[in-house]
This record gives sequence, C-alpha cells and structure tokens, in this order.
Amino acid sequence: MHITHCHPFLIQAVCKHIIENLNDSSRDQATLEDVSVSVKEVFESWESYFWNLWDRCDRDQRTSLLALLVLKNAEADQIVQHSGLRRQSKNY
Repeated sequence: MHITHCHPFLIQAVCKHIIENLNDSSRDQATLEDVSVSVKEVFESWESYFWNLWDRCDRDQRTSLLALLVLKNAEADQIVQHSGLRRQSKNY
C-alpha cells in the first residue's frame, strides 16, 4: 500500500506479479523480496502505461513530477519551492 500510494491499478498490477511469481516457484507465501521484484516488474512490463501518463501531463505537472523525483518525498510547499511554480488554491 505504501509503495503504490493506494492507487488501485498499481495495487492490482503489483499483486498480479506477486501471484505469478509465487505460482512459478510453487510457493504459498510472499516475502518483502517478492514485493520488490514485483514492483520492478510492474515498471518494466507496464512501461507504456507510465509513458502515457507522462504524455498526458502538462508542463507544470511534469515540472512537479521532476521535483518529486529529486526531492524523493515532499510536501506541496517543498515542491513549489523546488520547482518555482506557484501554489494554486483548491477549487473544490
């Protein structure tokens, strides 16, 4: 849940790979290593999914994502400071 940030598609994709790996090795229980391997496999096998997300982002969204890449784990104010973007107010 932490790795996927509760994103339904990513949870499903990681679990799919975990189950496939367990079945391939005739095991009934997953380990943390299985999760790590499965996350890597998701990024490799679903590359087009992630590129599609990137392509649909506008310039400011890409700038924010690149700031997150550098900062690793950041609050909105840190992303704003690092990226030079302005913080937008919530309209909902």
